Amino acid sequence: MTKPTIVASAKTMHSLQAKPKDQPKEDPWLHDDPWRGSVNKGPREMSVGQVASIQASLEKSILEKINHNQGEDEEMTGNQDQRIAALEQKFEQLSAQVTGHQVEQTRHNQQVQAQVQNLDHKIDQQQHAFHAALDSKLEQQMARIEQLFTKRPRMGE
Repeated sequence: MTKPTIVASAKTMHSLQAKPKDQPKEDPWLHDDPWRGSVNKGPREMSVGQVASIQASLEKSILEKINHNQGEDEEMTGNQDQRIAALEQKFEQLSAQVTGHQVEQTRHNQQVQAQVQNLDHKIDQQQHAFHAALDSKLEQQMARIEQLFTKRPRMGE
């Protein structure tokens, strides 16, 4: 069986080839950490002039932002007032339309109800007329049957 080929950096190869007792007890990253320099640097002290310069530039930029935002706020307030007025006008229009639709729907419902009542009345009239015609026919046929029975002589007579 052949040994596999290992591809790694020289330090990794050395750490893999080292025997357990040859390995140091410390973490190798503590000595060869590429980010170590940025962490171990202490806070950098600035001169009083640098601090004052930074503070002045910050104050200036904050004041500019505040003044700029106040101007925008005034513009936005005017725009918001216009938008609110437009929205109120649209709301009033929609409210008037809804009220108009409700009135129209009520009127339509009343018309449909009147038509249904008229139809019920006509159906009742038709039903009475049909029953009257049926009763009349039945009476005519009963009279005819009675007439036929009375004219006919009985067989035993």
